[in-house]
Amino acid sequence: MRGFSFDSILDNLPYGLLSDLKELTDLLEVRMHLELGMVERVNKEATPDQLQKLETVLHNMQVAAEQGEYSAADDRLFHQLLYQNVNNDVLARILDIFWLVLRRAQDATEIPPVNPMEAFERHRAIYQALVEHNEAMLKQAMQKHYSGILTRIERFKASQAE
Repeated sequence: MRGFSFDSILDNLPYGLLSDLKELTDLLEVRMHLELGMVERVNKEATPDQLQKLETVLHNMQVAAEQGEYSAADDRLFHQLLYQNVNNDVLARILDIFWLVLRRAQDATEIPPVNPMEAFERHRAIYQALVEHNEAMLKQAMQKHYSGILTRIERFKASQAE
């Protein structure tokens, strides 16, 4: 029996999704709710090994940010590591699809680039909440993370309306 793959879904996403900011915002909202819905499990399943890996990625993000650079690869890895211990391959693939669609949309449009230091700080807040095993703090940090992405999209929409 062959395993299910999301590859064909990603390959066949309508190009309009990549340029339609309303649909992109809707997609981000779905991703945010998926991630927020997993906060309890992420918090419960956190291990010292996972925290060490996240800390290493954060360090790399900080070094890049201090040089004025944003590392999309480290950002993606951070989120992959964040959910690795919930051991849900379907969730991991869905979140990766959302990641790839967002990256393609950013490449296809002129959505303002990520502020590297802001991205680092938002990820550090997620990490810190996880270190403290504080579920409410983790949820709040995740919401703040998404508000940053949505704010960039809203700024872009406003600039297009002018």
